[in-house]
Amino acid sequence: MNEKEEIFEIIELMAFHEEAIGNLYSVLNAYFPDMDIWDFLSKEEFKHADWLRSILDNVVEGSVKFDKRHYSVEYISKSIESIVDFRLKVEKYGIKLSEVVDFAKNLENSIIERKMFDSFWSDLKGIQKVLDDLKKDTESHKDVLEKKLDELLNNCKTNKELKEEIDKGLVLLGYHAEHERMISQLYSYYSKKFTKESVWIFLVEEEKKHEAWIKQIIIKINEGLIRFDHRDSSLEEVKVSINNVKNEMAKVFTDEYTLEMAYSFAFILENSIIEKDLFKLFDSDDPMIVEILKNLSIDTKKHRDIINSIRVRNIIKFD
Repeated sequence: MNEKEEIFEIIELMAFHEEAIGNLYSVLNAYFPDMDIWDFLSKEEFKHADWLRSILDNVVEGSVKFDKRHYSVEYISKSIESIVDFRLKVEKYGIKLSEVVDFAKNLENSIIERKMFDSFWSDLKGIQKVLDDLKKDTESHKDVLEKKLDELLNNCKTNKELKEEIDKGLVLLGYHAEHERMISQLYSYYSKKFTKESVWIFLVEEEKKHEAWIKQIIIKINEGLIRFDHRDSSLEEVKVSINNVKNEMAKVFTDEYTLEMAYSFAFILENSIIEKDLFKLFDSDDPMIVEILKNLSIDTKKHRDIINSIRVRNIIKFD
């Protein structure tokens, strides 16, 4: 690979890095809509990606120079990976706002400290201005995020009980969403092994729907629209059930695993959610949230009854 090709690929990787940050901020805008900086920052990062790609033609012409001392392909690749992982963590489990802002601030600061945009320069004023503006924007983003983080920490000191309540709710609902996802995956395994049993395909889509509903609720936590009944065992109950589902999934494709075992486990699983009133741990005055919580309970009872009716019919048939 010659020097121009290397510079071309590096700038393209940096553009991907800016897009990864932009995608993260877009997700944060959806999960924390009251914090209006995310939409602005997201657009800024996508603009930066466009700016970087706008100088690629100049790389071919040889008017963009590169200094490897300030650049690490490995670091940028790992940074992109960490940004994607953090975005998925936000989407799957929910994270408190202060942690999100802190991550974003450190991300912007690392770009500055590593002098990533100092790796390139040009004798052409227009190209050099693009590179200088990239640095200025990144420093501005860091300053804005530092200010927001300070405001959040100060507010947290005066609203400690509310903060703890929200944090517990985020964690608990995050595990509930994961619980529904794992149940959907288990039923997907059943549909692949027991292909003649069409009910599993129906249940897979139902559980995916439940996961999406719970994620809608997670978004509303930071608006203070949900109340929680944090009994001591609630989180542990969901964690235990997730592990039970994972353990069952490991058995599905063994020769000993039968259709009767599948229906039996599914019945116990759905029934335990009802018996433990897992969806009644949450309450709200918001009509949309109330409707979701009600439908989660209704659907789960329906799933249990459908599974049980087939299970009983099969037992009678087998006898």
